[in-house]
Amino acid sequence: RGDRLVCASRRVPESAQTLENVLWVSVDIADAESVQGFLSKCFEKEEDRPDMIINAAAVGAPKECDLSPELSERINVGLPKQIATTCASVGASVKLVQFSTDMVFGGDAAPYADTAIPNPLNLYGKQKSEMETSLVPIYPNTLICRVPLLFGESGQGTRNGWRGIDEQCGRGAVIG
Repeated sequence: RGDRLVCASRRVPESAQTLENVLWVSVDIADAESVQGFLSKCFEKEEDRPDMIINAAAVGAPKECDLSPELSERINVGLPKQIATTCASVGASVKLVQFSTDMVFGGDAAPYADTAIPNPLNLYGKQKSEMETSLVPIYPNTLICRVPLLFGESGQGTRNGWRGIDEQCGRGAVIG
């Protein structure tokens, strides 16, 4: 407890071998059985149970959600619900931190209060809104963080918005 970090990822980065006290595990997040196998191992021994689970996995590009609605539904809604259900079923006191998106809102009244009613305009926002409303009833020890995609790669290899802006600036484009 508190002295190691276990990271589940579709691809284990080459730099993973250099991080002390970090265990990287390859998990196919689109496959419920693969995820359940990983979660079962996490909760197998009470003394090894995690203090916190942070789920940042998502099919985060609206276009990708439209092109692969079943896959995005599995990862954006099914995966978080599976994690929450597992935490609840083992009676864990683990804190579940789940990332969501500001795209659960229509963009017409920002900044939004925690109590604002979602009004998603696309499938991605609808999936994240569904995920948000379903998690706390399943597992009350859940914290939902609404953030825009700032860093990282999406599941289909597309890049986040900052990289696109950086590339445009590198070509001399005027942004703003």
